[in-house]
Formats: sequence, C-alpha cells, structure tokens
Amino acid sequence: MTRLPPLAGFVSASGVRVYRIPCRVFPHLTARVFLIMGAGPPTLVDAGSGQGRSTKEILDGIEQLNNNFDVSIKPRDIGRIILTHGHLDHFGGLADFVDLVGTNLEVALHPLDRPAVVSHDRWALGASDRLERFLVKAGLDAKERHALLQHYGQSRKATSDDDHQRREAVGRPLGMGTFGSEIELTDEMLLDGLRFIHTPGHSPGHVCVLIDDILLSGDHILPRTIPQQWPESVAPFTGLGHYLSSLDKIAGVEGITLAAGGHEPVMEDVYWRIEDIRRLQERRFVRVQDVIGRAEEPLTLNQISRRVYTKAEGFFALLALTDVGARVEYLEEHGKLTVEECDGVGRVRVA
Repeated sequence: MTRLPPLAGFVSASGVRVYRIPCRVFPHLTARVFLIMGAGPPTLVDAGSGQGRSTKEILDGIEQLNNNFDVSIKPRDIGRIILTHGHLDHFGGLADFVDLVGTNLEVALHPLDRPAVVSHDRWALGASDRLERFLVKAGLDAKERHALLQHYGQSRKATSDDDHQRREAVGRPLGMGTFGSEIELTDEMLLDGLRFIHTPGHSPGHVCVLIDDILLSGDHILPRTIPQQWPESVAPFTGLGHYLSSLDKIAGVEGITLAAGGHEPVMEDVYWRIEDIRRLQERRFVRVQDVIGRAEEPLTLNQISRRVYTKAEGFFALLALTDVGARVEYLEEHGKLTVEECDGVGRVRVA
C-alpha cells in the first residue's frame, strides 16, 4: 500500500494558514487536500475520491491538526469546499462531507466542470461516446477499440457497491437544499482574499487558488508529472492549446513563493517548473514530428502512438494515444501537420 506523506502547514504573506492533508484516492495513488484557515470559513480545497479510506484519512488528518499544529477545528466545522476540477480523485468525497456538514456547507467550482461533478455517470457516458469516435478516427479496428474502451471504463469504476452509491450521491443538485449554497467560480474572482485563476487544459473548468504568495495548483502544475492531455475533440476546453496558455497565465502571476499541487511534493520555484514543463512538452512535440517526418506515407494516430510510445500497454496505451492525439491536434492548428480523412480515419503528414 502506498505510504502517505506527513501533514504539513504553511503560512501565507498575510498570515492565512494552509494545511496539507494527504489521502489515498486510489489503491496506488495518493492525493493532497488543503485546509485553509483565516480566509472566510474553514475551507477544504478538494475532497479526495470518496473511495476506500480516502475520506477517513482526510477526517483523521483534520483531527490530527489539533495535536500537531495547535489548530482548533473539528471536521464538522468545515464551511466551504472548493473543487479545483471535476476529476473523481478530487471531488468523489464531496458527498461524504455533505452528509457530515449538511446545509451549512458551501461548494465552489467552475461551471465548465459542474456536469462532471453533479451528474458524473451521465457525463461519463458522453465522454465515452466522444472517445469512441476519436478511436475510430485514430485508426483502431473494432477489437482494439473495445479493449481500450474497457480500460477506460474500468478506470472510472468505483471499487465497491458502497463507493458506487457514493458517486451517485454526488449527483444531487447543487444549491437546492443539499448544500448551503453553490458558488460559481470565474477567472480572477476574489472570495474572502482567495484569488481564483481559470486554467483549462487538464480539465475544462480547472482552477488554481492563489492565497497571497501560495498557489494551490490542483493538477495543472505538478513537480514530477506532466498532467494528462486529451484532444479537445474528446474533451472540450482541454487540449494543449488551452494547457499551454494556462501555463503562461500562471507564469505571469508575480510573487508566488510556494506552489502545492493535488499530488506530489510542494514546489518552491513554480516558475522554474513551468519552464521545465515547457521544455518537456517541446521534446514530446519533436518526437511526434520526427516519427511523422520519417514515415514513407501518412500515418494514423494509432500508428504514430505505437512508434512514439513503444512500451505502452493496456490503459497506458489509451493515455499514450490521447496524448499523441492532443499533440497532432495542436500541431495541425499551428500549420505544422496536415490531417486528411478517408473512410472515417485520419492520416497525418507533414504540412
């Protein structure tokens, strides 16, 4: 079982306290939620997955703060939950906190990620349909499509019947008596001293939260991992165009001394990390262009993916294919590649 990192605490330039609480969101994936004290009501940023021991670990972490950091707070004191984005490992535990806190709880999220949170199963069906159309255009035959869609479906399944019921509970309408109120987050919105920055790319409605000089970056910027990219044809308001523009937006924010993502350690120089991500992205673009440029004939996305990511299997083959799809989409938009469609399958060549 993956070991959890320790609790940690940070203080912003104006004295707002931010506490990092780790939890296991999936069997082999840990995440971090954050408790903010001193900027409006006691506020959680993200809520874990709601699966396994995820919620219990968050609640235990809140209790431990009382002993380890001299914080006087109980889980029922949480007055607001901010969701950085609508991926299950960040919002799946929301229903547990609704049950715990009740109608005093405010929930804040960006409207572009609202459908994934409030009607997740319906949203997932639409996403699966778009993904299947992408796989057809990518040149996979029916057997290959079925295998990858199975991996995609399994990645979204809860681990037990109780977890499935918890997911269904998330779909209760926001702002209709389930919560105290729903807050619609917008770009550059200010709320109790918190500044919200819309950073689409990893998800349509992804937001980063700026607390004076501390940035809570969700999955937009992580110290070790480049967030998964999807073509915008599969997930609107994602894609590398949005993601790279969102990187530029954060790079233009002055005075960040500490950045903490939803996974992995904190970043003491987020500006360097942004430049590092740009370098890594450029290398991946070059790899894709090199494979296409050396081919004797136009290639399908599936062929490109197999040549770029030679060892990707199972679910990772799907991630590799969508990553290549996002890169080809971006390069085509910038006039570097041409995609010609024949019998429903796209073939890529140098422009």
